[in-house]
Amino acid sequence: MAQANISVTESQFRCPVCLDILKEPVSTPCGHTYCKTCINNYWDQAESGHFSCPQCRETFSPRPVLRRNTVLAEVVDKLKMSEMVSAPELYMGGVGDVPCDFCPAESRLRAVKSCLVCLASFCELHGLPHRDVGTLRRHKLVSAVESVAQRLCAQHRLGLEPVGGAEEAEAAAEWSGDCLLCEADQEEVHNVEAQRARRQLQLQEAQRMVQVRTRTGERELEEFQQSLDSLKVSATAVLEDSEAVFADMSLRLEKTKAEVRARLETKERTVVGRAERDVELLEKDLEELRRRDQEICQLLQTEDNTHFLQAAPLLCVPLSNGRHSQALSMPTEGFSSARRALCHLRSRMEEVCREEVDKISRAVNDNYMSGGQCVKGNSKPSQSAGQHTAGAVPVSFPLSSLSLQPADQRMRAAYLRFSCRLSLDPDTAHPTLVLLEGPKGAHCGEEPQSYPPHQQRFDSVAQVLCKEGQFGGASYWEVEWRGGGWVDIGVTYRGIGRKGGGKPCLLGRNENSWRLRCTHGGYAAWHDNRKTTVAAPPCPRIGVFLERQKGVLSFYSVSDTVVLLHTFRCPFSQPLYPAFRLDLDSTLIICPHEGGGGSGNPA
Repeated sequence: MAQANISVTESQFRCPVCLDILKEPVSTPCGHTYCKTCINNYWDQAESGHFSCPQCRETFSPRPVLRRNTVLAEVVDKLKMSEMVSAPELYMGGVGDVPCDFCPAESRLRAVKSCLVCLASFCELHGLPHRDVGTLRRHKLVSAVESVAQRLCAQHRLGLEPVGGAEEAEAAAEWSGDCLLCEADQEEVHNVEAQRARRQLQLQEAQRMVQVRTRTGERELEEFQQSLDSLKVSATAVLEDSEAVFADMSLRLEKTKAEVRARLETKERTVVGRAERDVELLEKDLEELRRRDQEICQLLQTEDNTHFLQAAPLLCVPLSNGRHSQALSMPTEGFSSARRALCHLRSRMEEVCREEVDKISRAVNDNYMSGGQCVKGNSKPSQSAGQHTAGAVPVSFPLSSLSLQPADQRMRAAYLRFSCRLSLDPDTAHPTLVLLEGPKGAHCGEEPQSYPPHQQRFDSVAQVLCKEGQFGGASYWEVEWRGGGWVDIGVTYRGIGRKGGGKPCLLGRNENSWRLRCTHGGYAAWHDNRKTTVAAPPCPRIGVFLERQKGVLSFYSVSDTVVLLHTFRCPFSQPLYPAFRLDLDSTLIICPHEGGGGSGNPA
């Protein structure tokens, strides 16, 4: 079978950045190939988050992971070997053969190149410095020719010979033919002009694309700015309506409170007045009974039989006891029904508030989704013009409705029964994290720590795991955060990525981890790269309650009250490890263990 004979040249294997033979060739996602060092330096100098191909200008986000083009590297190595390692040929003095000026006379090799700057000819071995040394690589090499100096024109020869030489005029007169340096200059001029023309066309096309993208971006920016202004006006209006509605509700509640109070006070006066009159009647009856008892005692002690017989029938007549029986039958808790009615009113108000808050949240999400779709629809023309801004349109995230039920320290005491002991794992801590209090906390600084290398250590994300894994049952722990940056509090499976950046290593950005981001402006819950904003004021202490077997993970803000921030509900298939990520100048402290019912077991 005949072999295919493919003709290639050295220029086809040059890096477009350094214009030299490719070294460690790597390919970008668009298919172009560069030296690994050249493309990395090019991207290191680019703006943050903007990585593009130097040739076609295609942008990539995030920064692509460059891998060595093995096949191309082998081809380049073979090309170098074919040029550099060829069998040396001895100088035989044949027609057209040129001897190497640097080989010894007894073993002189045939020259393959001549240098128009050094005015010497070289064999393959002695010509290597012109390939490797930076200064010599700028010299002009041509195929080997005899008497290089004699192949130059008079102008170039006069510049190379000593001033005042006696043979200048004679040498200039004897020379005839084309000058190698002149030919090289002309060839270089033609090459430069061709390259400039080609580059000029590329620049003009790039300028046209930039202008198109600029006009499209300006139009989109103007439209988006108008939408933003409209959104701000709408948000301000709904906030004012909200204030007015709740002010009216508060006024109505105050009126209802005054009306209920007036009715209760009226009922109280009526019942108490009736009871006080009954008490007065009872006191009169008791006074009359005591007087009758005293008269009977006196009559029993008299010795006058006539008086005794006359008075005895009158004292034996019984007194009326109707009022006394009626007073004794009065209920002791006359307002129990009113208390039950008030409790029912509170329950109904809480239920109605929860339902209405959920409705408002859904309405806000529906409106925001509609707005996002409109913006996305407006960005379609930009896609046809080569834009990549459609992916930057914000995605609608659901708002967590906060529980309106009263949450006090009794709830926290119930959770503390499941409190578990935690400590940070030094073998997983990123070098910028300074572990505190043995280790019960961490601080993120700028200076890296001298931690020993470990396969479990995060090398690109300021994260750290706890030693203790939560295997089953219920577990609860609290942490405090402070400083100028944000803090991520979450849990993850043990197999989260440790080396390199990207979603596999970030808490909440993959399906194996869950997190709550705490900032000075609010909170955001993340799982599987999906975000849920949480509308709640910032709190320095966060409680985490985990029921792994039930698939429930809840975050609470802990102060004088315990307020639910967000709850994840999903089946957990592996043991979970508490994990934290810190921003620069942020500090996190694991609160001391309180109680002792947690079922988290150390890994």
